Amino acid sequence: MGKNLKGKEIGKGICQRKDGLYSARSLDSTGKRQEKYFKALPEARNWQEDTKYAWRHGEVALTSEVTPALGLEYMDRRTGQMKTLYMKGLVFINWRTGEPAKNSSYDTHLYKLCDEAGIKRFCMHALRHTYATRAIERGVPPKVLQKLLGHASIKTTMDRYVHVTNESMESAIRLFEGSQNGTEMVQ
Repeated sequence: MGKNLKGKEIGKGICQRKDGLYSARSLDSTGKRQEKYFKALPEARNWQEDTKYAWRHGEVALTSEVTPALGLEYMDRRTGQMKTLYMKGLVFINWRTGEPAKNSSYDTHLYKLCDEAGIKRFCMHALRHTYATRAIERGVPPKVLQKLLGHASIKTTMDRYVHVTNESMESAIRLFEGSQNGTEMVQ
């Protein structure tokens, strides 16, 4: 594990030099070691992850001159420099640092929207529960929903995420009553 100037561990293949720059190392597809220097730690981590991704997926290693189609160009507010953010599997990211965004920042914005709409506040995670409940109501098989939510256990999906709504209870009762009425008419 590499360390910063204060002795704190900052990651494998990354260290801070005496001049304050962060050195990031990675191997390319031929096994040749690559090293690049950055002013900020998140930039070093992003570059390292990009080169690892490119190596794993057989792509040409990314350099500062190459901009892949899925890169997002933006201006860094701190430095004023144009940068490219490579989104690899992240849905919510901090546009300033390129790292995953904290849930609390989205909850804060969601609370403001709830207040403006005059509805009771709820957190972003509640939307996961709502999705799970609505998916089951629409007929998504529980095993498929488990995979979509990324749960190791079907018990977690069904016991913690899927909730019984009044509408689903009424629908189940109507379904049962309909089958009873249909049976009586056949006799």
